Amino acid sequence: MMVPSGRDDPLLPPRLPAPRLRPLQCRLDCKITSVIIIILVLGFGGLTLLMITRERALLMQQGRQNADLITASVARSIQNIMVQGRGDIAGQLVEDLKAIPDLERVQIFRLDGRQAFRDLETMRVVASHLQQDPASYAILRDLEEGIRHSRARPNPEGAPIDLARLRLAVQAQRDVSYREQLNGREVITYLKPMANEDRCQWCHGADHQIRGVVAISTSLEGMNAEIRRSTREMLGIAFGIIVLVALALTTILRRIVVKPIGETVSGIREIAAGNLDKVVKTRASNDEIGDLVESLNGMARCLRASQEILLRSEKLSSLGRLASGVAHEINNPLASVAGYSEDLLDRIKGLERVEGEGLALLRSHLQMIHQQAYRCRDITRNLLDFARKEEFRLSEVLLPALLDQTVRLVEYQARLQQKAITVTYAPDLPPITTDAAQLQQVFLNILNNALDAIEGKGEVRVGARTEGDQVVVEVADTGCGIPPEHLDKIFDPFFTTKPPGKGTGLGLAISYRIVESLGGEIRVQSQVGAGSTFWILLPRQPRVPLGPEPA
Repeated sequence: MMVPSGRDDPLLPPRLPAPRLRPLQCRLDCKITSVIIIILVLGFGGLTLLMITRERALLMQQGRQNADLITASVARSIQNIMVQGRGDIAGQLVEDLKAIPDLERVQIFRLDGRQAFRDLETMRVVASHLQQDPASYAILRDLEEGIRHSRARPNPEGAPIDLARLRLAVQAQRDVSYREQLNGREVITYLKPMANEDRCQWCHGADHQIRGVVAISTSLEGMNAEIRRSTREMLGIAFGIIVLVALALTTILRRIVVKPIGETVSGIREIAAGNLDKVVKTRASNDEIGDLVESLNGMARCLRASQEILLRSEKLSSLGRLASGVAHEINNPLASVAGYSEDLLDRIKGLERVEGEGLALLRSHLQMIHQQAYRCRDITRNLLDFARKEEFRLSEVLLPALLDQTVRLVEYQARLQQKAITVTYAPDLPPITTDAAQLQQVFLNILNNALDAIEGKGEVRVGARTEGDQVVVEVADTGCGIPPEHLDKIFDPFFTTKPPGKGTGLGLAISYRIVESLGGEIRVQSQVGAGSTFWILLPRQPRVPLGPEPA
């Protein structure tokens, strides 16, 4: 039969639930670290994105500046070359510029969108204005022949220009840049109008302000590779910083927040379990955790003081009940003693010699006086036993031997009343350290109550076994049982259901105090008409002071 838990027992306070292990996501340091990591990721992510955007803009600006320098140089060089009448050199200049890394296209366009220096029209115009000799025209013929041969070869640089943007550059007379795909590669194209300066107007005429557009396309692959490299570096640095910050925060939080809070929670659990002497210790700090610990220790001190006040109040209340019970219990035997003694005095006055029936009556009255006087002695002795806290004398005790000795004390009386006592012990019952005399008084009180509860024939079963780190002694009877409304009162001093004169009501109260002082507890289960079962739970090593306690 299993011992009922203290939660089901109305005589014991409810037990606190065991602390449960919290999953990782419920830990305070993980929550705080997660929030900070999210903030860091968002912050570094935004900062990285901003830096990448700024770097892209700087690279684009640098590329635009380089393109501006190239286009300005090309435009100025072409102007000088054209003024000198050397258009052939202009074409060669354009070809030489293509050797510059990342420069995908260098082209010069007329206002109508046709590429310049791809035929001899410009040279003829220049030659006619310069009135060159026939030798110059021979040069033109050679160039024309070379151009015809070059047209027969593939010309990837001859990709068409965006005419809409070309017209925009001409009409607005400003630089225009845009991205496009050229030969399967992403490039950025810059269009720079060439102004029709005074020295150019004698050849090109003065009817227009722009005489052509220089188009330069630079590859974005190098810039994109640089941006990708910078992005990887920034992301790596950001990730490393986030990891280091997370580790540092986790370590710091566990040291200065989580560990002190955990110690505080453990102290709260011990205090809630009834250990009001617990003092929560933590590193000296002037923060909220230090204030919490100090408040908790102050609360424990207040609870201890309140408990002492309650104990004193309960003791005064018990003393009041004791005084009332003592007055009631002693009054009856003292009245009997007074009555019989007065009767004897009256008889002795009228008799010089007592014999026969008078002698028998005198003997009967004296026996009654003797019994009632001893009853008063027993009442006062039990009262003193209840009020006095004796020094415990601890020793190693074998429960089977102690229980057998106690059973022998009541076995003769049980046989006379036709009541059987059966004893069963577990084979692996270990010895316990306890006070044998005090514990035997407990067993004797409970056995006597069990025998008194049986009307007529019946049985009392005594057993002992181990449960965990405790030893359980079980005493069960087949008596009349205890009504439910009396279960929470049976350990009160002077409470008894026995007829007047057959019990003082102190036996179970004394037993409960002894077992509690030895670090154990008593549990009871009863059913009216079926009997009662008492369990005495004792620790193998007592949790009691080794000296006398103050009364």
